[in-house]
Amino acid sequence: MNKKYYADITLDFDEMKYSISCEVGTKKQELVDLVKQFATEKKLVCDTKSKKFFKEGKEVGRFEIASKTF
Repeated sequence: MNKKYYADITLDFDEMKYSISCEVGTKKQELVDLVKQFATEKKLVCDTKSKKFFKEGKEVGRFEIASKTF
């Protein structure tokens, strides 16, 4: 059985919902790195422990990481 990780991202200032998914067999850390990259592209700070995004010290979003087993 293979595990596939995905992240659902919600930004308070954006009506659009974002999701990042990985290939089957990808490690969870690789997905966390993709979430960090997403934050950098949006000019946000990503706190992986609290699973929140910040801009200028204010919380502006959050993300959830889950997995499916195939």
